[in-house]
This record gives sequence, structure tokens and C-alpha cells, in this order.
Amino acid sequence: MNAIEKFNPATTAIVEKQDQAMLAGFKPASDQIGVIYLQNYAPNHLTYGSNSNRPALAVFSEIFYRGNQDWKAYVDGQEVKHVRADYVLRGLVVPAGKHTIEFKFKPYSVEMGTKLDAAGSILLLLFVGFGFLIAFKNKE
Repeated sequence: MNAIEKFNPATTAIVEKQDQAMLAGFKPASDQIGVIYLQNYAPNHLTYGSNSNRPALAVFSEIFYRGNQDWKAYVDGQEVKHVRADYVLRGLVVPAGKHTIEFKFKPYSVEMGTKLDAAGSILLLLFVGFGFLIAFKNKE
């Protein structure tokens, strides 16, 4: 927290020690030229476009909330890990060139709940169908 008071966020990102392993091998370049722009926004799905001459650590102005668990990051459709930057924001190493970057909110509990809901709905329809079948047979 003390480091946040004494840094230039335009040129420096603070990454927690447990996230530094995800940045192994990444070396920032001083001659970096690039742009990242928001293409589509939904509360649970953000899509960005990027174009840069070198790999870069991008810091997004989105809150890092359960990153890599509930919020998942994708570069060109491939899931990648992202880090907590500047204590509360999302950081992601973006490769050189043109890319599509996505952040999707996909918590396990929601995905499992959706599957259980679908299974429950199918069972309910089967029970209702079975009830109509029994009622129809009893009328004969």
C-alpha cells in the first residue's frame, strides 16, 4: 500500500509478490508503442482491441475481483492468467501485434447452477409428461 503513494502509474505498475510468477520472463520495453481500446461493454463481458509493437503489461481500469476464478481473461479466444496491478486493478501481459482481449465473468457457482437448473427443468417436464401419460391411460 505504501508503494501506491510514490509511483507514476503512466510508466509503472505495482504487482503483488504472489502474482510476480505470472510475469516471469516479461521485460518491459522503453520504446513501447501501442493502443488498447474498449470495443464492447457488458457488466459480465468486456471486449478490448489492442495493437502494439512489443509485448506489454496493460493495466485496465477495472477492479480485480476474484481474477482467474470468477473473472477470466482471454487473448484471441485463449484463456490466459491476469494479475492484480496497483492493488485494485487488472493487469495482463498483451503480446505484440493486433489482438482481441476479453474479460468474462464466469463463476463456477453460476455455471453449475445453470446446469442444475436445466437438469431440474428437464426432470420437471418429464414428471409432467409422465403424469399426463398416467392420466390418459386411466381414462381409457
